[in-house]
Parts: sequence; C-alpha cells; structure tokens
Amino acid sequence: MTKALLFISIAILITGAFFYIDPLAYVQREGPETVDDTVPGDQLPSATSTDSTGPSFGYIPQDIWERGQNQASESNTDSSPADPVTTATSSSDSIATTTASTSSPAVQTEKPPVVPPENQQKPRLLLVVGHTADAPGAEYGDLDEYDFNLALAQKMQPLLTNYEVVMTHDLYDYKKEFADLFAFQTDEIEAFITEKKEAFFDQYEDGGPDGEVNHNVASARAIIQLYGINYWIEQNNIDVVFHVHFNDYAQRPGGQKGEYEGFAFYIPKPTNNNHSISQSLAIELVVAMNNVASVSNLPVESGGILATNLIATGSYNSVAIPAVLGEMGYIYEDKFSSEAKREKAFNEYAQALALGLNNFARNFLEN
Repeated sequence: MTKALLFISIAILITGAFFYIDPLAYVQREGPETVDDTVPGDQLPSATSTDSTGPSFGYIPQDIWERGQNQASESNTDSSPADPVTTATSSSDSIATTTASTSSPAVQTEKPPVVPPENQQKPRLLLVVGHTADAPGAEYGDLDEYDFNLALAQKMQPLLTNYEVVMTHDLYDYKKEFADLFAFQTDEIEAFITEKKEAFFDQYEDGGPDGEVNHNVASARAIIQLYGINYWIEQNNIDVVFHVHFNDYAQRPGGQKGEYEGFAFYIPKPTNNNHSISQSLAIELVVAMNNVASVSNLPVESGGILATNLIATGSYNSVAIPAVLGEMGYIYEDKFSSEAKREKAFNEYAQALALGLNNFARNFLEN
C-alpha cells in the first residue's frame, strides 16, 4: 500500500509539472497596435465570442491575485467590525447620496493618508464620469448607466484622501470648464489629436495589430470630448486619471438580464508609454475590489485587467500618466436592481476603489 501511494504521488507531481502554464505567458507584450477611435461601456465585447486573453490571472501576477483572495477570505471570517471609512457629505440627489455605510463588508486595511513632503502637493486625480444625462450609455429598463457612474463617482470623491481630486461632471453634464473646452477649443483638441497620431506612427509605422476587444465606434462628439479630456490632462498637471463606467454587451436579448456579471479594469496596450504604470494601478484596484465583488465572467475580461485600445486610457500615447477605466459591473445585475441595493453596492465599491487608489498614491509619492 505504501509503495502504491508513493507511485501515485510521483505520478501527480509529474502530471502537474507537465501541465503547468505560466499565468503571464498569454499576455501580448510586444508589437504596435492599430488604434481605433472607440469608447467603452454600453455594448462591449460580443457575447458570442469565446476567445480569452489567457488564464484567469490575465495581467495580474499570481501572487498578487492570491493576496487579494486571502484578504477577501480573512475579511469574511473576521468577526471584528470593519475599519471606519471617512463619511462623505450627503447630496440632495437620492441616488447620489454619499454617506458611506459602516456595515459594509470589511476590506483590506488602508494605510494612513499621505502626508506629502514639505513643498510637495498631493497627486492630482481626475475622476471622469462616463457619459452624460442626454447620452447615458448602457440602459436596462428604466436604469441608465450615467446615473450609476455619477452616483459611484460622487461617493468615491470624498474618500480619496490621498489626492487632490478633480471631477469632470456635475449633476447632469460636464462641468463648465470641460463644456467650454469642448465647445470653444475644438481646433486645439484636433491639433492635439494630429500631433499624437503623427508621433505614434513615427514610432510604429505599420500601426500594429488590432485590439482584441470590439468597442463601439465613437461619435464625432465623443471623440472631441474624450481626446479633449486627454488634452486637458496634459495642460493641467494631472497625475492619475480614473474613468467610471458600468457594462453591457451587444447580444443581450432586449429587456432581459444578460449572462455576464462582475467588474473589469481596462488599461493601455503595451505599446503605450503609460502601460506599465497603469497596470500597477489596476492591480491595486483589483486586489481591493476583490473584497466586495467578483471579477467579470465574460471570457475576455476574466483576468480582471484587460489591455486594449481606448481613447480614455490614452490611444496614440495621448495620455502619459496612469490611466484606468473601470467597468464596475453589468447594469442588469441584481445587486443594482433597486435603490436600496445600489446604495449598498455603491458604498462598498466606493470604499474599495478609494482604497486601491489611495494605496497607489502612497506608492506614487514614495517612488
């Protein structure tokens, strides 16, 4: 019996070694890209697609992923209350109430706020709310993505204590500074686009391969707005940009819930100069979000982080700073189906996202 068990053990070890897959082996690391003017959200990849970017770890090193899983496990078994998070000021808009719930599931412990060295300011974060009230993005019944994006961003803003935060929107649309930019500086924005494209193609003459995710082609208005934000970032000494979105997909039967759920973070392709630093930020966000929600089960998003071509994250190297777009869940998920459920979910999501961003800010300053 002992010899039989020994032979079985050896066979298992040999089999495991034979089938081991490097979790980063499938990640495209080289080669330029053809950048399409695309926008996130609304109807992302085709539901019929079975292509995957590789193992479930995607861009996340296995030890980092396991750290997030361990933290989630510890938070679920810890009977002590969660560390309180700064309570935000309430808004008159019921869906955008920003009072944080102290009864939310515990998340990983956040380090104390950053105290910048003398004469050094906190890093500046641009918090971009996806879409507008008149072009709300994804829709499900009477639910609009824009309302979700705005509510979550408003909850996040006061929790981002390690940053000087600038938000793009007020209640219904872009703030006046951004609206005026899009209306009166179109020539400057178009010159910015031309400059970035020419520099990019000087570096990558063939444009490289297409991205692996099919996003909606942006309207002329959206192109000016998205590149306008990138232009504004360059002119205003922004250090980090985070875009808030919720998800849907094109083949979902009308009026019915879809089969996909969970969050994913989009970062620039490896050919973009801000790829690596954006990946570092996305890792912090996945580890924090893993305490309160699940990674998307859409195959191409199952790694939690996906590098693709988006204006928002800096196509044609139009953004030089860490840039991440969060698709925070699918609009039809049950956790978003009522105001009470959304309030609970958005409080948890805001705390988790603020945790990841604040911890990134500390590393940003220290390094």
